[in-house]
Amino acid sequence: MIRPAFVLPFLALSTTLFAGCGPAPSDLRGLEDEAFIRHLDGAVPGWMEFYGVSGAAILLLREGKPVWSGAYGLADREKKRPLSTSTPMMTHSISKSVTAWGVMKLVQDGRIGLDDPVSPYLRRWSFPESQYDSDRVTVRQLLSHSAGLPLGTLGVHYDPGDELSSVPEYLSAEHARLMWEPGSAFAYSNLGYAILELLVEDVTGRPFDEYMRDEVLLPLGMQGSSFTWDEESHSHVPTGYDLRGNAVPPYVYPARAGGGLLSTLEDVGRFVAAGMTNLPRAPGNPVLSRQSLVEVHAHQEPVSGLFSFVAESYGLGVFVETVGQGQKAVWHGGQGKGWMTHFHAVPETGDGIVILTNSQRSWPFMALLLSDWARWRDLAPVGMGRITTASRAMNVTVALVILASIGRGWALGRGIVTGKRKLGISARKGSRPRLRTLLAGTTILLILLWAVSRDYLFISSLFPTAAVWLGFSSLALGVLLLVSGLFPRQNQDASDRS
Repeated sequence: MIRPAFVLPFLALSTTLFAGCGPAPSDLRGLEDEAFIRHLDGAVPGWMEFYGVSGAAILLLREGKPVWSGAYGLADREKKRPLSTSTPMMTHSISKSVTAWGVMKLVQDGRIGLDDPVSPYLRRWSFPESQYDSDRVTVRQLLSHSAGLPLGTLGVHYDPGDELSSVPEYLSAEHARLMWEPGSAFAYSNLGYAILELLVEDVTGRPFDEYMRDEVLLPLGMQGSSFTWDEESHSHVPTGYDLRGNAVPPYVYPARAGGGLLSTLEDVGRFVAAGMTNLPRAPGNPVLSRQSLVEVHAHQEPVSGLFSFVAESYGLGVFVETVGQGQKAVWHGGQGKGWMTHFHAVPETGDGIVILTNSQRSWPFMALLLSDWARWRDLAPVGMGRITTASRAMNVTVALVILASIGRGWALGRGIVTGKRKLGISARKGSRPRLRTLLAGTTILLILLWAVSRDYLFISSLFPTAAVWLGFSSLALGVLLLVSGLFPRQNQDASDRS
């Protein structure tokens, strides 16, 4: 039982845990643009402070046109350099959406077929042998993450000045073999997009970055974007900040199609605006026809695993979900060490939002922002908004673990002080509950030991603040359970609890 003396501290702690994921105002629907922007100005800095997000650049689109952009926070904490809307940013997996347009341009021009096997186009690399037939892997499957390839090793990157391995060398080092039957299921794969990069080069005879520059980026007016690191133009890329808040200098990937695009907020906004399909007043698309865009945005493959929590399916380079009255939203996010990015768009209405951050702690922050944006535009709740619900559930879990730790600690301390608990390590009748307590404490501590030994934990990305609270509260509970097992109640029978 919790003594009254613990109630106020516990309530204060619970308030702290829930502070960053409170419900958004209910009166956002139908606000004028200026009123919603004032809402962002009031809410965003507090959310960023709570979640430890260094800098965030945000752009809003209405009817396919940018109506506002703003930047909050710092590009570099040590130098106190502010983030701006024109700062070049690492976009990470938003790159896949842009790369998909480059591949679809080849399809549109008749140089490749969307349902053609990819192997005949590849000249410098071939699939390693496996139990599955690599000749069945198609361009569509690579674009929709259904080719049967694994994710690939995370964290393979280089300093901008380092000599990079070639894409064939990278794929060979990754042993990029088929793990599932091609076309059988969704499996998000960076390796698949590396193969698409190779496909573009082998079909066009041009370097991937040059092809994307000439055929996609420049025609869209994305003058500040590139798949190549250029020291002069990219010297102001912000410092990233990882889950622990440590600074991460800019870096580059050996394969660029899946995560190597460097861009500005305005340029990503231009890309999103060009994808609006049903708006006569939207900017024209000099890269893809409306028919090609409809194919890109079509439901290609139902998503599975953790991705199914936030999306229904994957198109060609974009996640796809329904947001009410049959309207379709397309989106993609990006994550790398020290960075998180996202765009969301409703092609039928021209509504869109772009979020670029230099922090790996941004998912719950972006979920709050996306939920408010969807409410403002009178859309059904977007899948990414479920992260906010999950954050609340995680905070309840943390509060319960803390409560259990306080209760266990109070009972243990009182028992030792009053002499009702004494050190006892010998096995005897009635020791089964004590052994269960020891096993529970040991299990908790072993799980924590495993967790801290990992370079990356998905749970820490989803709940960067709550995961820390959960770690420390679980540590306390695990230690208290161990001590409780070592100091059992005296004169207990086999049915007693330690």
